[in-house]
Amino acid sequence: MKWLTRIGQTFKGIVTVVKFILWLRREKKELETHTAEYLSADNARRTRLNLEKIFHALEQGKLDGLPPIVQWLFARTTVDNQIGLFGLHVLKSNKLRDGAEVLNTPVEWYRCH
Repeated sequence: MKWLTRIGQTFKGIVTVVKFILWLRREKKELETHTAEYLSADNARRTRLNLEKIFHALEQGKLDGLPPIVQWLFARTTVDNQIGLFGLHVLKSNKLRDGAEVLNTPVEWYRCH
């Protein structure tokens, strides 16, 4: 019966990959349709702030409240604080020096359509 379980797991994996590819194609079409909205200056500021929040949380070692993919990537690592500090320096975050409270607010996750 192990082989039956493996076949079931393989099938689930294939279905997951197909769903991901379909989602990616839908997102690509949305990007092509609404390019000005996606690539607006306001959206760029919001994205930068969210990246600063994520890097700040990683630097502090606070994974709670971060998007699930970030939690998954850094859950079992010991380099999260170094990556967070590196990311803040890459973004040249002025909030790093200020210790701005805005970095402790929740991250706005990307919402799928």
